[in-house]
Amino acid sequence: MSRQTWDEVMMATIMVIAKRSPDIQTQCGTAIVDTKHRIIGMGFNGYARDLPDDKIPNTRPLKYPWILHGEENAILNCTAPLDGAIAYVTGWPCHRCSNLLWHQGVRWWKIIDRTVKMVAEQELLLKQFYEYTNAYIAESKDIQIDPFHDERPKNTLTIEIIKPNLSFLIGVAEEAHNMGLIKTDFDKFRESLNG
Repeated sequence: MSRQTWDEVMMATIMVIAKRSPDIQTQCGTAIVDTKHRIIGMGFNGYARDLPDDKIPNTRPLKYPWILHGEENAILNCTAPLDGAIAYVTGWPCHRCSNLLWHQGVRWWKIIDRTVKMVAEQELLLKQFYEYTNAYIAESKDIQIDPFHDERPKNTLTIEIIKPNLSFLIGVAEEAHNMGLIKTDFDKFRESLNG
């Protein structure tokens, strides 16, 4: 039996946690892990704790002053120091979140490359940020460095673009269905996947 990679497991985890977001337009998730792949912080984009979700705007542009990003929530929810940790993110961090991750010592990010609408000012700030942090951006298959044994200078950011194979989740869903935890016609679900 082959086991899923840590990247596959973590990407599946953050995609699930993103579903907790009250934001109906963009659901993002983040997990921060230590050197043993243990989750030390997790978050999704949402409102501050104990605010009434049903009374706060959840569409653009009214949501902007209210929403905490997934990266921010993951940092705020951390249970251990972040220096040397890895962040798994469902999309490209904005400039503010990039600064926060960097400031906390998270210098390796593994992201799903999905299109995110950013204003030109954000794009310019990120371009400068990547320059100032000596950012190395590459797809997983092109990276030959172990993130936990990285000998490069501490002021180097690595952004690893991940294209995980999450097809194992079909088996997880099927098992959950067999246990009575998913109430759907699984055969029709499989047919819809095959299009």
